[in-house]
This record gives sequence, C-alpha cells and structure tokens, in this order.
Amino acid sequence: MTKSVMIFIDGQNILMGLKNHYNKIRIDYKKLPEKLIEALKEYEGEDIELKRCYFYDSYIEDEYYNKERFYRKLKAIGYQVEEYKCRITVIGKIKDGTTIAKIKEKGTDVGISVDMLTLFYRKAYDIAILVSGDSDYKKLIEAMKHESAKIYIASLDKQISSDFKFVSDGYISIDTFLEDIKYKTWILKTKL
Repeated sequence: MTKSVMIFIDGQNILMGLKNHYNKIRIDYKKLPEKLIEALKEYEGEDIELKRCYFYDSYIEDEYYNKERFYRKLKAIGYQVEEYKCRITVIGKIKDGTTIAKIKEKGTDVGISVDMLTLFYRKAYDIAILVSGDSDYKKLIEAMKHESAKIYIASLDKQISSDFKFVSDGYISIDTFLEDIKYKTWILKTKL
C-alpha cells in the first residue's frame, strides 16, 4: 500500500538559515519536495508519494508586494501557501528621530502545528516531513509520535540543534542535496 506524505515548511526558518549560514543562496522550491521524497525513500522504501506541500511564512506589511510575488510562484508549482502578518512593536527612537522597532513573526508555528495535528487526525497523510530546525516544535512532535504519527524532520544542518534532530522518526539533512536544489540563474553574455 502506498503511503501518502505531506510536507510542512517553516518558511522563515529555512529562509533565515540560508541567509545567515549559507551565504544567502536561493533554492529551487520545485526541486525541494522531490529531493525530500527521494531522501525519505531511504527510510520508508519506494512505496510513498507526495500528497501536498505546505509553505508557511510571515511578512511585513510594507514589503508584502515582494513576498506576494514569491507566494504566487510557489502556488503555481503546487504549494499550499499560508501567510501570516508580522507584528511590529515600536521600542524607541534614537536622537536623529529614527524609530527602532521589534519585528515578531506571529502565527506561523501555531499554523503549522494546527495543520499537522488536524490533518493527522483526519488521516489525510501517513507520513509528515517538517522542514524546520526550530526546537519549538519538539513538544508537537513528541505528542504526535505518542499518537503513532510518523514524522521526519528536514533542516539545514547549521539551523538545527543536535537534540532536536533525534525527536522524530528520522532526520533528513538538506545539506546533503543543497547543491542539487540551489537556484541557478543564467546570465547571457554577448559580445558588443
């Protein structure tokens, strides 16, 4: 019997990981699920198929236009995109009048958790892949495993704590195929 897989991507976690630890490289989001499924087959065998891929992300209202284009591209290649508006709190001003603000991502973790749980209880998938190195999900994974859920964590190696890797049924290192999913832009050079 074929096992169905759903992928839940914590967009900010992976984007910040790429920005902070991997020289701001961009990845090809069409290839990412393919490579995750390929890696999962090493654990689960060949009889698995991707049912759906979710991408959860937050945005700053003033910069929504740039994010919205990115979200449209993800939707065009089959992603279910869940968007959350960041909360901005003014914490002060400096002498030249510049406002200092704290930006807080809101709702993403809860959205992922609710969807993973709800879809699990509806028997919408057999296996989940959580793409995140955020150990805030540790309790979620422990609780779901207690209910016999099968969950794998996929992350960038520099974006995950060593103890979080071993909470799930298996760890998929994105670093092992990062070169294969790196977004390549081609520059056409012509002689003048």
